[in-house]
Amino acid sequence: MNRNLLQISLIFILVTLAALLGGCQLWSTPEWTVDQAKTLELPTPRMSVDSVILEIAFVHVTPAANQVDAALWHDVNAVPLPWQTQKKLAFNGIRCGLIAGQLPASLQQLIQADKNTLDLQDLNGNLEHDLQGRNQRLHSRAGRRGQIVLTNKILPTVHLVTRDGDYSSGETFHQAQCVLEIRTYPQGDGRVRVQLTPEIQHGHLRSQFVGHDGSWLINNDRETRSFDFLAMEVLMTPGESLVLSCTADVKGLGQHMFVDGKRDSDTQYLVLVRLVQTQFDDLFAPDKTAQPVTDRWE
Repeated sequence: MNRNLLQISLIFILVTLAALLGGCQLWSTPEWTVDQAKTLELPTPRMSVDSVILEIAFVHVTPAANQVDAALWHDVNAVPLPWQTQKKLAFNGIRCGLIAGQLPASLQQLIQADKNTLDLQDLNGNLEHDLQGRNQRLHSRAGRRGQIVLTNKILPTVHLVTRDGDYSSGETFHQAQCVLEIRTYPQGDGRVRVQLTPEIQHGHLRSQFVGHDGSWLINNDRETRSFDFLAMEVLMTPGESLVLSCTADVKGLGQHMFVDGKRDSDTQYLVLVRLVQTQFDDLFAPDKTAQPVTDRWE
């Protein structure tokens, strides 16, 4: 009897302590309706201050639409690159242009003619994406490597001759694929310095240890041949687009990057790189400066 009484007393004491420690919570009816709850949205997460959003699109064109006297290249502004860089790009079969704001009518016509590549939203220059296509939206951080894969095909063998000034060199790559390395550097006035470097990834995947933030990571990647002497660096404002393609006389690296085949009559394509948004745009701030964002926020 005494034992049962002791157990009951112990249980009563534990329940009392739990009530004192936990407190009491009164249930109340919420002050919003079910319909209101359905419309509630979580706040949009804010990206880091050095984030940049780019839209990448591919437009297939015929060789006739990509000639020197084609309407497109009359409507596109020249990219402000050093003349030495422009000369090297031309020698290696690459050309580029800059579009400020709305896409010109000549480019809109090429886009409309290209099946299942991209559509225009009210013809205002915004690129609408076909998720099954190769168009993409790229989120870039300051100085970090990103890449634009120019072709889904991996070529068994690529024989390439490049020209750098007065010097020409030949190379052979196996299991090759052309890409563009892209890096962005946001400036304090809302503009972004965009750097593009042609590359060829080749060979088979290999595993190697890479140091990262005090630890080791296993990086599975292929060998990369980077053509640094053909790097393009452009200062862009939101809404501007870069246009890249091969030269009218198809040759060199430009042929492997922007031609869907080995013949001059094969389909060519344009690559559009559009700067959509930057996270730091102090247009009306009193301390507006062209100093890079990363320097200001370290």
